[in-house]
Amino acid sequence: MLLRGSATLILPDETLSLQRDDEVLFAGRPAARRVQQPILLNVNVRDYAVRGVDLPGGWIWQRLTRPAR
Repeated sequence: MLLRGSATLILPDETLSLQRDDEVLFAGRPAARRVQQPILLNVNVRDYAVRGVDLPGGWIWQRLTRPAR
């Protein structure tokens, strides 16, 4: 289910893109929740899943991949 402003979509189409302030209700088995947890808990995984941006994850990788000044 998706809440967008005052609109409620019970089964949103798979082509629907999420927007800022959308609220999503997931319902399923515990195994499905475990699969989704990396996206919910890790900002780098989330950014890749949502925006396709693959950023270095840790302090060391950020320093190693930072452009030279």
